[in-house]
Amino acid sequence: MNSLIELSLDKILQTRSYTVVVLKAPEIKFSIYMEPHIGETLQAYFSQEKFERPQTFDFLERTLLGLDIDIVRVVLYDIQETTFFSKILYHQKGESLNHLVEVDSRPSDSLLIALRHKAPIYCTEEMLQAVVPFEDS
Repeated sequence: MNSLIELSLDKILQTRSYTVVVLKAPEIKFSIYMEPHIGETLQAYFSQEKFERPQTFDFLERTLLGLDIDIVRVVLYDIQETTFFSKILYHQKGESLNHLVEVDSRPSDSLLIALRHKAPIYCTEEMLQAVVPFEDS
């Protein structure tokens, strides 16, 4: 993969129709539009809300923990029209095991996983040049 630029979460905006996640690079901010339930899941995470039954991401986290897998990083690597593409880099360790695995993922899933695991989020220079800048109102 080409040069990577680290991103940070700037803000999350929620409407009835969609969730907007605004990411910030050193010189630019851009937004990714996602399904409204992603915003609800992010809100629950940030408020440390507990549910009676495990949610999908709770199940995934327990699976990763059980398999001794760490999230190394998330990379947003492409944008086509308004669709972003991302990958998650996992590291699985064990007595006789040491694997790095790269898996394609929806940005909504990969960003939520990165935030929950405090993993760094990156994008490629090429993708950053193709985004539409987010303007604060």
